[in-house]
Amino acid sequence: VSALAVPFGGVNDGAYVEWLTSRASRYPRSIFMEGPIAESGAAIHWDIVDAEIHLAVAVRSTGWVGFGISENGGMRGADVVLFSGGILTDAHITDTLYPLPDKCQNWKLVHSQTQGGFLMFEAVRLLDTGDTQDRKIINDSSLLMPAHRVICSWGDDSSSGYHGENRVKGSIRFFGSDSTGDEWEMFGQRMKQEAEGSFKLTANNFIIPTEETTYGEFCFFESDLIQEGMPPDTPLHVIGMEPIVPKEDMPYVHHFTLYGLPSAESNGSLYCSDTTRVSICLDTWRLAVYVAPQRWQSTRKESGIVTNSGVKFYYTSQKREFDLGFFQAGDPLILLRGQTVGGGNRRFSSHNFMCRGECSSVSLSQPIMVIREVLHMHSSGRRMYNAHIRDNNVIRVAAADYFDFDQQGGLSIVQEPITVNPGDSFDTKCYYESSEDAVFGLSSKDEMCIAFLAYYPRQTILNGFPFQCGYNYGTTGQNQCNSDWSKNELT
Repeated sequence: VSALAVPFGGVNDGAYVEWLTSRASRYPRSIFMEGPIAESGAAIHWDIVDAEIHLAVAVRSTGWVGFGISENGGMRGADVVLFSGGILTDAHITDTLYPLPDKCQNWKLVHSQTQGGFLMFEAVRLLDTGDTQDRKIINDSSLLMPAHRVICSWGDDSSSGYHGENRVKGSIRFFGSDSTGDEWEMFGQRMKQEAEGSFKLTANNFIIPTEETTYGEFCFFESDLIQEGMPPDTPLHVIGMEPIVPKEDMPYVHHFTLYGLPSAESNGSLYCSDTTRVSICLDTWRLAVYVAPQRWQSTRKESGIVTNSGVKFYYTSQKREFDLGFFQAGDPLILLRGQTVGGGNRRFSSHNFMCRGECSSVSLSQPIMVIREVLHMHSSGRRMYNAHIRDNNVIRVAAADYFDFDQQGGLSIVQEPITVNPGDSFDTKCYYESSEDAVFGLSSKDEMCIAFLAYYPRQTILNGFPFQCGYNYGTTGQNQCNSDWSKNELT
C-alpha cells in the first residue's frame, strides 16, 4: 500500500483523472494500493459521515471490481462489496473462496462509470449494520489499535470470477487524521513528532542455515546502544517499534522476540546461551542488556542467505504515564510441547485453556486497559477464540473465524480497547485440522495456541514475573495462574 505512489503509474489514466476532477472532492481521504503488475492497482477514496462510510473504488478494468474488509488479510472471512454490470452486491466469502450474496443488502450504489479502460463505483453503508454477515467498521484513529485489513480484486469479464494478478491487499485507517489512511506513513509522522531518537537491533550479516527452523540469539549491551546514538545515563521510554525486514528476507523471517534485563545484571556476566536466565524475563525496558532470539523459516532449503533483519526502536526521555505490559493466555510457554494435536485418525480437534478468575485477582492491583489483542496458531490452526468472562458472563469474544497462518501468523483483532478487572477470567480455545502425527512445539510445522494482550499499566507478580496465565504455568510458583486444559476430538 502506498500513499505516495502515482495512481496507475500516471499512464493512460485520463478517465480516472476526469473522475478525480469531477467527483473526488466528496472523499477527503484516499490511498492507492499498487498491484503486482505495472500500472495496475486500486485507488480507494472514502469519507466518514456521521454513522456511515462513503466509499469510492477505481480500477483499470472494464468488467467487475470487488472491495472487501478482511478478517485475516486474505479472502476467507472477508466482507465484500461487488460491482459489475451496473449492479452492486453486498457479499461475504467463506472457505469456498467465492463471494456469496448477503441476505441483507446494506451497500447502496451512489454513482458508477466505466470508460477509458477504467471502472469506478461509489457506494455508502452504515459503519455498523447490525448484520452478522457484515464486518463492523470501528474508530481506528488511535495507533494503539490495528488498522482495518482490506482486499480488492478486479477483472474484465462481465461477472466476477478468478482475478489472477488483478488483486491487492493492505491496511487502511478509515478514521485516521492523515488524509491517506496509510498505516506506516501515520506511524512515521507520529515518531517524528514524539521520538527524540532511535536505535536498531539487527542480525548483522547472519547466515541463515538450511535447517527448516533456526533460532538465532544476539546480545546487545548498553554500550552498543550508546554507539547507536542512545544518550547514556538517561531514563528512557520506548514509544514505537518498527520491523526491519528487507524484501529479500521476507520469505524467511518468522518473528522477533526481545527481552530486557535490569541494569543491575549488565556487568558482562550474562551469556546468550544461559537460557535459564532469559526464558522468562521482566517485560520492562531498562536499556541495559538485551537478548533477542530471532526465528527464521528456511522452507526452500537455500543456503548462504545473509540477513540483516531486526527491529528499530524509537524512544523519548519524556516519561509516559504508564508502562506497557503483555498478558499471554493459552499455552504461552509451549509446555504442551510433544503432545499430539489431534488423536488417531481424527483430523479435527480443539484445545481449551480456562484461566480462572483467581489469576487476575492475585495478579492485578487495579483494572487494566487492553489496547491490542493478537491470536496465534500455526499452519493447522483453523479457528481461535479468546473469551473475556466477568461474573460468569461472557462480555466479549476476540474471534478468528477463518484463521489463515499464511496470511497472518499473529492475527491482530480489530476491536476497541477493553477493561480487565481483578477477578475476570479468560477462556482460550483453538481449533485444528491436523495430520495424525502433528504435535505442539516451536516449529511452524508444529502447533501453538497463544493469545497475546498488550495492556497498561504493566503488572508483575511473584519475583517480577509478568502477569500471564497458561497451561502448567503453576510451575513458576503461581498456581492460581495455571490454566485448566482440555482436549476434544471433533468429527
